[in-house]
Amino acid sequence: MVRSRLTRVRSKRETRQGIFYLVLAIFAAVAMLVWGLPALSQLAGVFMNPNTPTSQSYTIKPTPPIFTDVPTATNSATVSLSGFSQPGVTVELYVNGAKVNQVLTSDSSTFTFPSITLSSGDNEIYAYASSLHGVLSDQSQSYTISFDTTKPQVTITSPHDGDTMTGQSQQLVTFQGSVDKAGAKVYIGDHMVILNPDNTFSFQYQLTQGSQQIAIKAIDGAGNESDSTMTLTWNP
Repeated sequence: MVRSRLTRVRSKRETRQGIFYLVLAIFAAVAMLVWGLPALSQLAGVFMNPNTPTSQSYTIKPTPPIFTDVPTATNSATVSLSGFSQPGVTVELYVNGAKVNQVLTSDSSTFTFPSITLSSGDNEIYAYASSLHGVLSDQSQSYTISFDTTKPQVTITSPHDGDTMTGQSQQLVTFQGSVDKAGAKVYIGDHMVILNPDNTFSFQYQLTQGSQQIAIKAIDGAGNESDSTMTLTWNP
C-alpha cells in the first residue's frame, strides 16, 4: 500500500513537471516569434544595407604616401624615389600631371620607384595611394625636381689672370666676382666663398712667393661642376 501510494505521488509530480516544461517550451517558442524574428530581421538588414559600417569601410580613404629624401635638383635624367604608405596599398606616381608608374607597398609599408625619367627643367612629383577596393587617397605632398645639366659659371672681376703683386701689402689679394646660379657653391683654392644675396662675392686670399695657380671651382645644386684656374705671382 505504501509503495503504491509513493508511486502515485511520483506519477503526479512527474506529470506536473511535464506540464511545466511544456508550458515553458511554448512560452519560449512564442517569445522567439515575437522578439527573435524581428531581431533576426534587423540583423539581416545590417548586412544587406549598403550604408552599414562594414560597407562603409570599403570607402575609407588610405592615407597619402610620404616621400623621403626627394632631391630638389639633379643632373641625371633619372631618379630613384622612395617613401612610406599603408601596407598593401598601391602607390601611383605622377610626374608633371601624368601617371608614370605604380608599385605595391611592402609589408613594412615602404615603396620604391627605382628609375623615374625626368624632363629637362622643373618636374612636379606627387602620388596617390589606392586601396584594394580602388579608393584613392588625397594627393601627397608635391615636390619639384629640377633636371639641369648646365654648369655654373664664375666670373672674376679682380684680380686678373697673369697679374703680379709686389710687396707685403699685396700678399693678401681680394678676389671679387660672381656666379651665375643661385645656390651654387664657389671655392677659391681650398676655401669656400660666402656669397651675397645677389650671388656676388669678395674673398681675401693669401699668396705665396713666386708664381702660383689658384683653382676656382663652382658646384650647383644639381651637382654640375665647373673648374678653372688663375695664375698670379707675388714678389716680396
